[in-house]
Amino acid sequence: HSGKQIPLSEIAEVTFKSSPSQISREDAERRIVVEANTRGRDVESVVKEIQQTLDTKLKLPEGYYITYGGQFQNLQEAKGRLQLAVPVSLLLIFFLLFLTFRSVKEATIIFSAIPLAAIGGIIALWLRGMNFSISAGVGFIALFGVAVLNGIVLISYYNRLKEEGEEDITQRILKGSAARLRPVLATAAVASLGFLPMAFSTSAGAEVQKPLATVVIGGLFSSTFLTLFVLPVLYSLFYLKRKKKIKINIAVTTVVMLIFSMIGLNANAQTKTLYLQNALELAIKNYPTIQQANLQTQQQKVLTGTATILDPFSINAGFWQINSTAFDYNIGISQGFKLPNAYKAGENLLKQNVLVAQTYEAVTKNELVRNVSNAYYNWIYFGQQYNLLLQTDSIFADYENFANKKYQVGESNKLEKINATLQRKELQIQLSKAKTEVAFYLIDLQKWMRSAEQFQAPITYSILPEINLNDSSLVFKHPVLQFLQQQIIAKEFAVKAEKAKELPSFNLGLNAQSLDKQLQFYYGSAGVSIPIFKNGVKARTQAAKIEVEIATKELDKNRLEISTLFLQQNQLQQQNLQELKYYQTEGLRVAESIINTAQRIYKSGDIGYIEYIQNLKEAIKIKTDYLSTLNNYNQTIIQLNYLLNR
Repeated sequence: HSGKQIPLSEIAEVTFKSSPSQISREDAERRIVVEANTRGRDVESVVKEIQQTLDTKLKLPEGYYITYGGQFQNLQEAKGRLQLAVPVSLLLIFFLLFLTFRSVKEATIIFSAIPLAAIGGIIALWLRGMNFSISAGVGFIALFGVAVLNGIVLISYYNRLKEEGEEDITQRILKGSAARLRPVLATAAVASLGFLPMAFSTSAGAEVQKPLATVVIGGLFSSTFLTLFVLPVLYSLFYLKRKKKIKINIAVTTVVMLIFSMIGLNANAQTKTLYLQNALELAIKNYPTIQQANLQTQQQKVLTGTATILDPFSINAGFWQINSTAFDYNIGISQGFKLPNAYKAGENLLKQNVLVAQTYEAVTKNELVRNVSNAYYNWIYFGQQYNLLLQTDSIFADYENFANKKYQVGESNKLEKINATLQRKELQIQLSKAKTEVAFYLIDLQKWMRSAEQFQAPITYSILPEINLNDSSLVFKHPVLQFLQQQIIAKEFAVKAEKAKELPSFNLGLNAQSLDKQLQFYYGSAGVSIPIFKNGVKARTQAAKIEVEIATKELDKNRLEISTLFLQQNQLQQQNLQELKYYQTEGLRVAESIINTAQRIYKSGDIGYIEYIQNLKEAIKIKTDYLSTLNNYNQTIIQLNYLLNR
């Protein structure tokens, strides 16, 4: 008060002690921070272990408490956001799928790709020894979108096939999966390759990029593989259950057929799909008739070297021709030859024989192409008939099952039950017969190809392109006509060769003669052979001329037959084409509608089993007639291609 100074020790105690260099405060409370880093473990498990240890061993004074912040706090906040974002994303995906397809079933089928994708993402994290993180969670959200996209590609094409008239679910799945295999694989491959650099990144931010990319790549791998098999099964089960046509084992058979059709194998994992071009290549390479015709051509080419063969060289000798004691001999050599015109006529004839052999080779190849094409399309036709009978059998199996249930509960008499069993047995007989016919035509096809390898037919029975030609003169280039024309030319040269035999031939010789050992002399000789009696030669020439006339008449006959056959086949093509258009635009749709309607009203009790069977058989007859018309049309096109040498 008076301004007097006093020592500090009078009012304070000054000492040196260890204490925080900085006092932090938060919410008006002092805060002490203990920092730690983790390595080789996830933050959450470390914090939980620390929390458990402190709770059991550390007793804090009143007013003190512990909070965990930093990356752990960020993790907890992000988990809270993910718990909201993931369900919202999934619900939004399902809602958009529903808006796209207007079907809860189809949206559910596609949505099943999400758990399939999640499986792969989790396995990928486990294989790389990574822990779940926020970036991995974001990766799962991105993965779900791509996985759903593959499902959309597949189901959309199934629906497109349905709109185009493919009512059979099994065929729809087989065709759709085979057609959309590449787009699905391409979609997954592009996304996977895009994330590949991130998955192996070592630069700044790699700890965020790696989990995200790993989840996407692993998830796409599993979802793509499983989508191609699981989605078709679900699609089959959903719709076949709705139509009540087959049981679960038929659905399993469907997916097995799908797997084999996609990888090109059958149940023995050894057959492959056979296409017409492959069959033709094998037949042309292996069938003996083609090889025989080729050898005949080679033979005629070799024979052209015989055109200038001279008469045999002659050597003669005589001894002791003079009745004396002296030794005498006469030795001579001679060579006969014809005029150049005679050799030229023979050479021309041999050259024409080569052309005859070559045209015959073309005839053989054209006929082989026709025979192989006929056998190939008959094989496919009976295979399609067998598939149709399988579908029909599933319908009658459902009918038999329903009739048995009605009989058991007393809603029908025994006659309906017996009729259902009888219809099913008749179908079994038809199935057995159809299977035999498929095997028969496969054996026939194998005969032409000279191959015992087992093949499977393509899934679809394709329609051959229409031939729009009305000019029958185009068939005059048919190999058979070319062959006959070449034969006429060759026979005309044969006439000239026969006439050349009327020409004289010549002979030149040289002789050596001795009357004794001291006296020797030499002399030459020349001669000419003139055919004076030409009756036999003229007869052969006349016969050769008649051969030309016979060949000419044969050509005229074949030309008339082939041109007439062309016009007939062209008319058949137009007729079959009109019938096909009817079936494709109306008939098949009507048949499917009859089946569906008859099944529904029969099971509702509006019609009896007799009327139900009649309607089913009528619808199946339409489908059978369609296959028959399609085969007739294709066989007509094959015949036209044969006539036009295509």
